[in-house]
Amino acid sequence: MPIDFDWQEGSHRFHPEIVPVQPAPPPAPPPREIHAPRARPRLSNLTLLALGIVLGIIAGVSILTYEGQRNARADVAPVLVLQQQALEQGDRDLYRSLIDDRDPAWQAAMVNAQPQTVLLSDQTPPSVHRVTLQGDLAEADVVFRYDGRSFQRLESLRLTGNQWRLAPVQVGDWGPVATTTGEYVTLHYRQRDAFLAELLPQMDAIARTFCRRYAAPSPCRVDLSIEPDPDLLPFLPGQGATTPLALTRIEALRSPGNAAVMLNPQTDGAGDNATVRQLAQFLGVRSIRRLKVTTQVAPVVPETAGEASASGALAVRFISPHLVGWSGKTPHPLWWLALTETLGETILRQTLGPVTGSDQAVYTLWAAARGDVALWAERLSGVPFPNGVLPHDGQVATETDPAVIGASLAAGDTTQRAAARSFALYLHATVGEKGLLAMLEKAHNTLVIRDASAVFGQTPGDLAAGWRAWENERGQTTADDGPLTADS
Repeated sequence: MPIDFDWQEGSHRFHPEIVPVQPAPPPAPPPREIHAPRARPRLSNLTLLALGIVLGIIAGVSILTYEGQRNARADVAPVLVLQQQALEQGDRDLYRSLIDDRDPAWQAAMVNAQPQTVLLSDQTPPSVHRVTLQGDLAEADVVFRYDGRSFQRLESLRLTGNQWRLAPVQVGDWGPVATTTGEYVTLHYRQRDAFLAELLPQMDAIARTFCRRYAAPSPCRVDLSIEPDPDLLPFLPGQGATTPLALTRIEALRSPGNAAVMLNPQTDGAGDNATVRQLAQFLGVRSIRRLKVTTQVAPVVPETAGEASASGALAVRFISPHLVGWSGKTPHPLWWLALTETLGETILRQTLGPVTGSDQAVYTLWAAARGDVALWAERLSGVPFPNGVLPHDGQVATETDPAVIGASLAAGDTTQRAAARSFALYLHATVGEKGLLAMLEKAHNTLVIRDASAVFGQTPGDLAAGWRAWENERGQTTADDGPLTADS
């Protein structure tokens, strides 16, 4: 429809029209200021090349390290598997062939200790997780299982020809020596064994119990050094003190076989002349010139168990758990048992002091004393019998003469540990634990034991017979019939 724009005044009435007013739009925001993207710095070709070389070197070293570790493990692992096989099968020749022969004495000691070493793992082949190489020497981190649990130990080897062999060598830095002091034990250890400092309260409690049990003279303190010394190998569970007892066997010149033993004389030099004079009378001679020394065993290591250090504490050296077994911050149970026996035997030696008398009297006494230490070490360490059975403890030993057992133990032969333990258990059951401790006290207070029955209440022969009858009644089982309590 067309729109007429010809309009005259008065021709039409005016009708105003309402025209809707639209609101003004809001002001537009100011335009954003747009910046051009910054140019990223470009790496020069030289920088890229250098970076590539560095990454290549890192990758190459990683590959070589991995390959080196794999090759080292492949070379070392068979030796450790054969070691385990030899221990399980009792193959002395195979075991000897795996040990470096540059140190014949160490090789012989390891082979002789073969039966005691087998329980360091279950019948599961060990695995090697890490090998540290240092020339022709190696240190292997061996993982094995014991009593259903995984443990580690460090094994040292030397490359001889084209064959790796077990050797008394030390690879790697063990760190500086640190010292932690308790009420009864002063503990020295290397950095690798720093976790042992957390166990000092337990060691202190063990030493305190033995000090009180054997009425040790005050101060009763032990200066304990934990060392990674290969000379302290082989590790022998239940070994107790690290050195044989010092002893002197004296015989009348004109009466062969008429002899007496001075056991543990190095702990107290006082009264030795008086002891020898009484010993001469005991052997039926008028003068000490008519006596001769037929056997003498004295420790040659300056710091031996039972010897006082400069501070007056008893100095003890013990093998690092890293060379036996550990799991996290827990030492191998047999290491803990052996350390406990070492503390007990060391304190016992100091308390008992010199004991002199006939072979039968002295060694029978030591068998009873050492057996008592073994029983209490099991309790205090938390490794009870028979869970802590040593390889030679499967059955009570066939040796039934306490004097022979005591002589073997005094010489450092731990294969008689089970027999001594059984003998002490017999005494606990018959005369009581207080009765056994009374025997030790009487022997300590007697210059020369002239009448063994005054110490034991009966002759050593009667004791041996009673023990055999008691064992027969028990059926020669390894079960414990008598209670063993801390208050006994």
